[in-house]
Amino acid sequence: MIGSIYLFLNAFNPAFAFHEWVPITLIISFILFLVVILKKEIILDKFTFCYFVFVILFLTSTLVNFIHNVDMNMNHFYSIILISFLYFLVPVWCFSKWSLPSLSRPIIVSFILICIYGMVDFIVINIFHFSITESVIYFPDSYNVGYGYFGGMFFRNKSIFQEPGFYAWYLNVMAPLCIYLTWDKFKLKTIVFSFYFFSIVTTFSATGIMGLLIISFFLLVNIKSKILKLFCLVVGVTSTFFLLGNVLYEIINNKVLSDSNSKLERFSRWSDGFDLFINNIFFGGGIGSYSRLHEVGLASFPLKILAETGIFTFLIFVSLFLFLAFRIYSCFKIERSILILFASLFANFLHWSTSTPFYMAFPWLGLALLYVLTQKSRINFA
Repeated sequence: MIGSIYLFLNAFNPAFAFHEWVPITLIISFILFLVVILKKEIILDKFTFCYFVFVILFLTSTLVNFIHNVDMNMNHFYSIILISFLYFLVPVWCFSKWSLPSLSRPIIVSFILICIYGMVDFIVINIFHFSITESVIYFPDSYNVGYGYFGGMFFRNKSIFQEPGFYAWYLNVMAPLCIYLTWDKFKLKTIVFSFYFFSIVTTFSATGIMGLLIISFFLLVNIKSKILKLFCLVVGVTSTFFLLGNVLYEIINNKVLSDSNSKLERFSRWSDGFDLFINNIFFGGGIGSYSRLHEVGLASFPLKILAETGIFTFLIFVSLFLFLAFRIYSCFKIERSILILFASLFANFLHWSTSTPFYMAFPWLGLALLYVLTQKSRINFA
């Protein structure tokens, strides 16, 4: 029960909060950290060691730039350290001690509840023009919720996670985990995927649709029957082009093909961020320095790490993903169904590469859960 509540609230972070900058989940994570300390359950292995190296290099870069009087945004510094520690390292320590069934239930239950909430909110706003999210959950002045028409259909434009891309990000990170955990339970797996599919196609996010295609591909690869695989492929392609054709066209045209202000501005930020890196290869330009100079974010967390903290910190950050990729591959040799976790890992990095919401919990939490699940798999099949 506690695990379900924790994972559910983490998805909405920082909506449920005592204060705009003090999410309830931050407090819960700190309490979990104290429990880990008291029970002496701190783990230091290769994965957590990589994280500590990342933090040390991050601190070193900040210190070097501080000595050189670089104008940095220290809120970014404190946020990344605090968020990564409490939403990544603490869950790794905490959930590593849970049994697989104890961990599976809160992951699946929280995901289904969030999808149900999103569906109810979507239906209510279409029929009654009343937003549950805006009226009940978020601070109205800080987190406005809006909807718009795309391709003749009414779509979630700003929703549960302030931005549609954040909701799609959560769905693409957590859905593969739930599908993996329900792999041998066909009905429950079908329910999970159905909730995920409805939620993702009613969310205006080009990266979200890419995540859907990636997850569908990995599911297709895992189907053993050639006839069933061919049937699913035909149905998938047909539904994509005929049922979702207008929707996908609007999303892809708006976000990818057209010279929209959002797209051109993002490319411009990335170009400026790369220039910042070229001028400060080893220690970066200083954390938060780009936003100080341009008054906007870089719209890419890996690029932010590269440009503002340097090449070494960036390589260690990427190594966390590479480490998980090798873990999943090694488990795949024993357990074929675990391949679906690649979709979560890839989708997480894809979304992270096009956004910088370092205050969100689930990107870090998703990495922690991936590590724990691969750890449980290796133990069970050792």
